[in-house]
Amino acid sequence: MSKLPKLADLTTWFSGVLNQGKAQRIPVIGIDISHNKVRMGQLTSHGDRWILSKYGAKSIDPSVVNEEALEMETLRALNQIYREGRFTTDKVAVSIPINTAIVKVINIPLLKDNELKQAVDNGSLWESTIHLPSELSEYAIFWQVVRRDEAKNEMSVLFVASKRSQIDRMVELLAKAGLDAL
Repeated sequence: MSKLPKLADLTTWFSGVLNQGKAQRIPVIGIDISHNKVRMGQLTSHGDRWILSKYGAKSIDPSVVNEEALEMETLRALNQIYREGRFTTDKVAVSIPINTAIVKVINIPLLKDNELKQAVDNGSLWESTIHLPSELSEYAIFWQVVRRDEAKNEMSVLFVASKRSQIDRMVELLAKAGLDAL
C-alpha cells in the first residue's frame, strides 16, 4: 500500500500549478478523494502567493464497498467538510486517483518543439510509444518533457492519461455536492 502524500506536499504542488498562470486568481478548493478519506483545502491568493486558508478532512467508512453507498458516503463527507469549514467558494480542482491513471516516462528520439507538438496533436506519438487498453480518444492526456539529452539524441516525456469517463464521474459527484469543477 502506498503512502498518502503529506498535506504540505499537496499544497506545494497545487500552488505550483496555480502559479503557472493556468488558473485565475480566485479562491479555489483543492479536493482529494481516496478510498478512505476526503480532504478539502481552500487556497487563496495573497499578492503573488497562494496560501492554505481553510482545511478539512473526513474519513469514509472502509467497510462500505457498494459503489452507490460509497458515493453517498463521499457526498456526505464533502458536504460536511464544506459546511463545517465555512469554505467561501464553490470552485474546485480535484485530484484523480493515481491507481486509475496511466503514468509513464517514455524515452523517444530528440524532437524539436514544433515536431513534438505535431506528433502529440495528431496522436502519432502516443500510438507509437504507449500501449493503452482502450482507444486513445477515451483518455484525457497530460504530458511534459522532463529531460532532453542532446548528446544521446533522446528525450524523456512524462505521460499521464486518465479515462474521460472517470473524470466525468468525478465532475458529476462534485456537481451533486454543489461544487463547480474548474
